[in-house]
Amino acid sequence: FLMKRSWCALLGAVAISSLGCAEDPQIAFAECLVDKKAELYTAAGCSYCEKQKDLFEEEAWEILQPNVIDCGSLKDIFVGKQAQKCIDQRIIGFPTWVFGDGKKAMGYLDFEQLEKYSGCKYEP
Repeated sequence: FLMKRSWCALLGAVAISSLGCAEDPQIAFAECLVDKKAELYTAAGCSYCEKQKDLFEEEAWEILQPNVIDCGSLKDIFVGKQAQKCIDQRIIGFPTWVFGDGKKAMGYLDFEQLEKYSGCKYEP
């Protein structure tokens, strides 16, 4: 997949028509979330955080990684030992998305909800 993607990027529009290189919609969506500075706050042991991760294909999830903040284990969080960035953002539940405009959304969000908050378009 990565080899094909590299060729697609190198050849541009010619590749799109001849090699079928249309960009994966999840990758485009993940790149938009990163560009718009959406951050995902998670905690180890959080089942909804795992569900949020599983919404994305592996390559799209990798793109999001710089904007995924691990607040620590649920046990650590309950005793006040979470990551400083999580304290600064006043994260009280997981998962929590914080968008570039400062809006927060707590809980699992599907693509439609992420579109609404982020302004990014998911076009499968």
